Amino acid sequence: MYDKILRERELKVTPQRIFILEEIKKMGHASVEDLHERVKDVYSSVSLATIYKNIHLLVGEDILTEVPVHGRKPMYEINIGDHVHITCPHCGSVEDNMDMDTAPFIAEANRQTGRKFDRVAVMLQGACSKCNN
Repeated sequence: MYDKILRERELKVTPQRIFILEEIKKMGHASVEDLHERVKDVYSSVSLATIYKNIHLLVGEDILTEVPVHGRKPMYEINIGDHVHITCPHCGSVEDNMDMDTAPFIAEANRQTGRKFDRVAVMLQGACSKCNN
C-alpha cells in the first residue's frame, strides 16, 4: 500500500520509508524520537537525521501531517484528511476524533474572513481520563 503511494509521488521506495509509515500507522501519532527508537531496532544504521529528513519529505508530499502539540515536540500522523485532535496538556497524548464535522467551522471561517480555506486543523486541549483522575 505505502509503496504505491510513494511511487505515485515519484519517491524512492525504501524499506526504511515503508517501515516509518507502517509504524506511524500503528502508533496513530508519533514523534521523530519515537520513530527513531522503533526504526533503529530493525535498521540499526538509520540515524535520527535520516528520520527527520524522511519525515519532512513525507510531510512535504502530503503523505504525513504534522500535529503540533503545545509545549512538546510535534507528532506526525498519516494524512487522513480533516479531523479534530484532542490533546492532553499533562501527558501529551493525542487522540483523533473523526466524528466531529469540521465543515461548519470551515464555512463560518470562510464567511467571516472572505477567504477560501482548503484544510482545517482543530486542536482541542484538555486532561485525558488518566490525568484527570
